[in-house]
Amino acid sequence: MAVTGVATAAAEPLNPNRPALIGGAATRNAAGYSVAGPEGARFSVPGGPVVAAEPGAELRVLSIPQPLTLGASGTTQGYTVVLRAGGLSVSVPKGSSSAVVLAAPRRVSAIVQNGSARANTTKTRTAVACADGTTTVSSDGGGFRPLPPGRVQIVEAGKTSVRDAVVAPVRLHGPRIVIAPGGSAKLGKLSWDPVAGATEYRARLRRDSDGTRVLDQRTTKPELVVEAIPTGAYTLSVESIDDSGLGSAAPLDQAVRVVGVELPQGAYADARGTLFLGKGQEARFVGVEGLEMTYGRAGRFVRAANKARLHRDEPTVVLFRFPGSFETVSARLAPRALKAEVQISPRTATWPKDPIDIRYRVVDGDGSAAPSWLEPRARVLLGLTPLDVRFTRDGEWMRARVAPRSGGGPWVVRVEVEDQDGIPLGRDFVEVVRRGAAPGAHTVIVQRRTDRTAKR
Repeated sequence: MAVTGVATAAAEPLNPNRPALIGGAATRNAAGYSVAGPEGARFSVPGGPVVAAEPGAELRVLSIPQPLTLGASGTTQGYTVVLRAGGLSVSVPKGSSSAVVLAAPRRVSAIVQNGSARANTTKTRTAVACADGTTTVSSDGGGFRPLPPGRVQIVEAGKTSVRDAVVAPVRLHGPRIVIAPGGSAKLGKLSWDPVAGATEYRARLRRDSDGTRVLDQRTTKPELVVEAIPTGAYTLSVESIDDSGLGSAAPLDQAVRVVGVELPQGAYADARGTLFLGKGQEARFVGVEGLEMTYGRAGRFVRAANKARLHRDEPTVVLFRFPGSFETVSARLAPRALKAEVQISPRTATWPKDPIDIRYRVVDGDGSAAPSWLEPRARVLLGLTPLDVRFTRDGEWMRARVAPRSGGGPWVVRVEVEDQDGIPLGRDFVEVVRRGAAPGAHTVIVQRRTDRTAKR
């Protein structure tokens, strides 16, 4: 009896006396084989072994064991796995009370007594590799012979050959930490040194918290581009694959981190990722556990804190890295720089003759357009009394007009601009005299005060 026709791991109750699907998914095809799903399929075998099938692999895991005489210790129960197509790996942990017998095309058989092994079969060849432990292999009906760790046996066109197994890449190049003010970020290009004997590479990115596979990509080049992924801790695994279809015994595993940013009310991040903070405000970093940090050129890294603020209210750089690494990523903090340019004309208005024209625009510290999320609001006051003034857009400017007033004068027209959080952006005022007033300190000279760079 074989383990087949199981949709998901949860669909089959575990029985310690029978092989069972414990991860991924498998469905039965017309030939009666289990076909591993997109995430692959993992089967537990009584006694401790685990069989992991690659996505699309066709196999049967037989339920009835056979006694094997593997040494002076007596007989061992052997559970047979029939591989029809694709690849799988077998792990028999130390102290296991059973072994795994592999049956593959081209009359290839293998017994994994302990340790781990891999197998792959295509239309033209069958290959078995021993990663560690004790594996014996038979081909074309011959006797079983030990396959040393780090070696692979290939049967193709009636010929058997043995060679060194391909190894994994040694080091990953490129950004492994990125700052994500928007909740997700693009890692960009990651690469590694080419591996001798590798015809392609398989890169898999998993989220550490739940093991979810975010990326599974094969490439013939020693590089890949990781698009935007959400805030979190990840592990990127890269394995080399040779022309037999077998991958390296162990992949290159590298930690990857997308650090989130939470900003207080009124703070913001621009398109380049610079974090603009008001006086006394802090940026909170999410997911810095296990990282180190330092400020600017301080040079001494310490355990990363999850908050940072401006140093002396001046631009500040915070560097993060993995412990022991020389590769860093920077978070740039700067004083909040949004400002409103307010213009009032004419500067020598008299009432009841001249209307007052007001216009304003909000720009960033470098003069570029304000971010789209900003909602500036302008108040116009006559003295201390708010006026009901309607502003209309004219390109990047907002415009309004205040009609002349009659009365004794003089008057003061004030304009105050703030954002949706009530943080001041800029202000201006003009003093208007009554037409025909006698010349004096308040008749012609217009007093003006502007505060365009209000910070908080």
